Order: sequence, then structure tokens, then C-alpha cells
Amino acid sequence: MVPAARALVAAKLGPGFTEALPLDLGACLADSAPGRPLIFVLSPGADPMAALAQLAAARGLAQPASVSLGQGQGGRAAALVAAGAAAGAWVVLQACAPTLSR
Repeated sequence: MVPAARALVAAKLGPGFTEALPLDLGACLADSAPGRPLIFVLSPGADPMAALAQLAAARGLAQPASVSLGQGQGGRAAALVAAGAAAGAWVVLQACAPTLSR
């Protein structure tokens, strides 16, 4: 179904609407701020960690802290976010699943 939808959009709107744009992490970083973090919604198998590590090294920044969320990782993630917020450091939360809280 996805290939058919992609073909329809390309035929009606043009191929530019179906092609992935290259991600410019430097531009993303320029648009971010401590109160305006970057959030990436990734497709399965995508992993931005190498690109983030490369950008951090190029800018002379510390490597990002990372935690893959899963069972029992909430406390560790919260601690990393608090430490990152206090130090102005990058924190990457991977495998986040949206849930509703009450």
C-alpha cells in the first residue's frame, strides 16, 4: 500500500513530495535551544547516533549521552535528562513509545 500511495503522490504532486531530504544536523542545531530541543521521529532501523557524534566532535562538544528506553529505563532516562539540562549537554532518548498519562 505504501508504494502505491507514494506513486500516487509523486504523480499528482511531483517526485519532490516523496523523496527524503538530506538532514542537515548543523542547521537543526542552530534552530534548537535549551527550551526548544530537537525531536526526531525515525523510521525503523534509522540511527542518528553516528551523525550526532560526528557533529559533536566537529563542534568540540562532549559526546551525547544515550539511553534506549525500555522496561526499567525510565529512571535512568530521567537522571540523564536532568544531568544534561544542568550541564547543557546532549541527551538522546531512543526507542521512545508514545503513551498517555493520567
